[in-house]
Amino acid sequence: MSTEGRTCISKALAGIALFVAAGCAAEATNPATGAAGSGPTGAGGSAPTSGSQAGPTTGSGGDTGTTTGGSGGSAGGSACAPDPMLVISDFELGTAKENVVAGRGGDWFLYDDKTPNAVQTPTKVPNMPLVAEGSGACGSAFAFHTTAMGFTGFGAGAGVDFAPKVMTGAPTTIYDGSAYAGISIYAKAAAPIAVRLSVSDVNTDKEGIASGGACVDTTDRTNRMRCGDYFGQNLAVTTDWQRFDIPFAMMAQNGWGLPVPAGIDKTKLFSLRVQAKGDFDLWIDNVAFTQ
Repeated sequence: MSTEGRTCISKALAGIALFVAAGCAAEATNPATGAAGSGPTGAGGSAPTSGSQAGPTTGSGGDTGTTTGGSGGSAGGSACAPDPMLVISDFELGTAKENVVAGRGGDWFLYDDKTPNAVQTPTKVPNMPLVAEGSGACGSAFAFHTTAMGFTGFGAGAGVDFAPKVMTGAPTTIYDGSAYAGISIYAKAAAPIAVRLSVSDVNTDKEGIASGGACVDTTDRTNRMRCGDYFGQNLAVTTDWQRFDIPFAMMAQNGWGLPVPAGIDKTKLFSLRVQAKGDFDLWIDNVAFTQ
């Protein structure tokens, strides 16, 4: 046996038999080139396609990208497991509650335009949090699922106060979000739909009047100083889970209420809302702050 052959066998016995055996086989058939190899391809990643040691993919189920203002990337990868301190709600306890972290801990609520005989789900049970359903984004167990039928005004939606109230019936507590850059959310729907995500603050929420906010708490639609014209952005939700990133700096008002040229006041936030017009069947999951 040649010296080279004995060397290959010796290395194999040292614990790297598979690699060296493949190298020896390749040398026996074509000493000038290595055997071409390929690794598995992951979503959002690609594998090397040449060389005898094709490496792993750069992403396995990875997020293909996030887009603000109408479209997002497909769910997957590390984006589905953000820093727990950033998570607002992941619904993994089977209820529509906020994760109790960083001073947060409220319950999700439903709201609508009060169209007679219109229906929104899930049904609210007194003194109980709204339920979550399976399954969620990124293979998680739960997400929040809400449907609406028959609404003819602004529609219906769901929301959550960032900070828990001191007691039932007490004013909404101001939440300091100055450490964050915006909001991320996963969403899908039974049929493509435009969904507005908005965040209220001291200047746009009627709860802010007691803290120096200038908007007027009125139902008079002709009053251009009225509260409720929150900062937000419209999202083009499709039938597949997508992640949307909405920076606070990119949020804008609709233009029918008190104008706030300075933009959203991150130091004095109140609540987050998702809302749509007409009939819809909407799922949301992994709602979080971004930095």
